[in-house]
Amino acid sequence: MKLRKFAERISYIHPSLMKAFVSSRPKDIAKISLPQILILEILLVKGKAIMSELANDLRISTAGTTGLADRMIAAGYLKRYRSKEDRRLVYVEMTAKGRRTIEDIRARRLGLVEDLFKDIPEDERCVYLNVIEKIHQRLKQGDR
Repeated sequence: MKLRKFAERISYIHPSLMKAFVSSRPKDIAKISLPQILILEILLVKGKAIMSELANDLRISTAGTTGLADRMIAAGYLKRYRSKEDRRLVYVEMTAKGRRTIEDIRARRLGLVEDLFKDIPEDERCVYLNVIEKIHQRLKQGDR
C-alpha cells in the first residue's frame, strides 16, 4: 500500500479509536478534558510538578497549563502548594480524588484495549505493538 493511501486510511480510522477511548470514561468523569487526563497521567508518574514542567510535557503554554490546573484544583483533582526550600516554586500534585479518577480511567482503558484485541491473534498484536512503540519513540524524540 502506498504511503498516501496508508495515511488516508489511518486518518479515517484514528478518530473512531479516539472516540472509543473517550466514550469509555464513566459519566461522572466525562467532563474531564483530554489535557486534564494527561496532567493526571503525568502526575501519577512524577508525583508532583511545577507549571513549567507540566507545560513542557503537554507542549502548551504555562498560562494554558495554569488554567487547566486551576479548574482541576476547583474540581478537587489537584492541590497546589509552595516549595519549602524555594517559595518561588509552586507545585501541583494529585489529591486522593485525582488518583482515584486516573486509576479508574486507566482501568477502563485497559479493559477497552483487552476487549478490542481479544479476537486478534497474538502474533498480530505483537506486530501492532512493535509498530506503535516505534511511533511512540519517534514522537518522544520530536522527530515528527
